[in-house]
Amino acid sequence: MTMITRTSGFGIIGTRAYFPDPAYPTLSVSYSNTTPVQEFATKELLSAAHKEQFPDQHREQFPEEYGD
Repeated sequence: MTMITRTSGFGIIGTRAYFPDPAYPTLSVSYSNTTPVQEFATKELLSAAHKEQFPDQHREQFPEEYGD
């Protein structure tokens, strides 16, 4: 198994949405090369796909979108 480190781009890694955060420019995420990864051109496309595919995880990761 190989580990991959990502520092840029927009993607769903496993069930989590990942995108760069200007507040934390050196943030990175590492994951196994067997982890499913979907890549997107924009944060908006990523968010829409994540919300549709993983609604429970999306609500957990982005509660501010739901006004809870």
